[in-house]
Amino acid sequence: MFTASYGLFRLHLLRAEYGRARGLGDELLALAERQGDPTLLAEGLRALGSSAFYMGRFAEARAFLERLSSIDATADRRAEAMRHDVVDCWVAARSHLSWVLWLQGEELPAVAASDEAIAMAREMEHGFSLALALSFASWLHQFRDDRARTRAAADEALTLSTDHGFDFWIGWARIMRAWAGAERARADEAAEEILQGLSAWRASGSQLGKTYFCFLLADAQARAGDRTTAIATLNDALAFADRAEERWWQPELCRLRGELERQGGDQAVPERFLQEALSWAQRLGSPPLVARATASLPD
Repeated sequence: MFTASYGLFRLHLLRAEYGRARGLGDELLALAERQGDPTLLAEGLRALGSSAFYMGRFAEARAFLERLSSIDATADRRAEAMRHDVVDCWVAARSHLSWVLWLQGEELPAVAASDEAIAMAREMEHGFSLALALSFASWLHQFRDDRARTRAAADEALTLSTDHGFDFWIGWARIMRAWAGAERARADEAAEEILQGLSAWRASGSQLGKTYFCFLLADAQARAGDRTTAIATLNDALAFADRAEERWWQPELCRLRGELERQGGDQAVPERFLQEALSWAQRLGSPPLVARATASLPD
């Protein structure tokens, strides 16, 4: 029963069906606790931590992920957990935790958690887990606006994934590499490269984290002078966020939408979006996103 439920969890998470993924996480944790099995417990906590994150429940996600990280990752437990998944539970937990920590305003611990995940995956010599850790690191360093580290992580993830045929991570890495190189490339070329990466990523069947990739695309489109297309991209992302309950990057979607509306000369519409960005950032409990939204509001 656990194996089947975990497989369904992975399917629903990949499709960005977070409510269903979260419900299965509850079932998995209950099964693991009844059996008293630390390996199953780690997997149940991974399911709950990851689904809570994308729904914007950062404190909840952190509690699950830190509890998972406290479980001793013995070789036997790792091998057992890999019977149900394609990535190492403990690597995935540290990688997800790095995002949560940054969003909660703890930058140095976030970078440390990401570096630990990469080191752990290297030590295991498990390619797919390393691709995950590097790809997640590219997001973290983009949050930090560190183009050099974003590019380094994305480049390694792309090389590794291309060599091993990890299609899921290829599109992801192409998007992040394009963002990292946007300051050196022409803006329209960066936008096109992000769009191509997004198409490759969608071809893998994933909708997971779509709002974030759409944000990067819209930002590149706006920098290329295509404000109308950028607004359409953000509208698509906001509609998706409502359908999927993918709220973790909602403040930034609203903030960029407001800034683009302000370029059109109307003041009432942009202020509504910017106030919404601030409200969402406060609701999520994210000091960095609160600061960004506040900085975008008119004096």
